[in-house]
Amino acid sequence: MPVLIKNIVCVGRNYAQHAQELNNGIPQAPLLFTKPTHSLAEANGKEIIFPGDRGQIQDEADDF
Repeated sequence: MPVLIKNIVCVGRNYAQHAQELNNGIPQAPLLFTKPTHSLAEANGKEIIFPGDRGQIQDEADDF
């Protein structure tokens, strides 16, 4: 059965090492932001191809 996703809420700069790699400061409080649901890509075990002409892409992927 498909999962209906209504909202995407993200936490940014919560990994100190990743923030340092990007030369970003580490906030005192969580940095929350939202993403549109059309930004999701379902891989189903396959490779996801990112467009090469959109600049730098910082992706965070997780297995569900």
